[in-house]
Amino acid sequence: MNEELGEQLGSNVTALRQLAGGASKEAWAVELEDGRELLVRRAGVGVIHRDTLTLEQEFHVLEAAVHHDDFLRRRFHPGPLRRLNCQRRPRPAGR
Repeated sequence: MNEELGEQLGSNVTALRQLAGGASKEAWAVELEDGRELLVRRAGVGVIHRDTLTLEQEFHVLEAAVHHDDFLRRRFHPGPLRRLNCQRRPRPAGR
């Protein structure tokens, strides 16, 4: 998975760790060889709650928050929305 993710992002994965929480979607902190640090979300198999936001909707909420809040804008730089198609589950680097 790490190689597959690195190929799609255009840089080798140097660190990968799953973040706590995420009942219906996994959240991963990803560090790339080119210095980028990303939050990667992965949809779960099913929907736990019928009103759960899609990954695309989540992105647009975060993007709007950063756009309208100076505090967030100074600290976070949302990148373009990318739909990655990785077949395997991520595994922390070094495992």
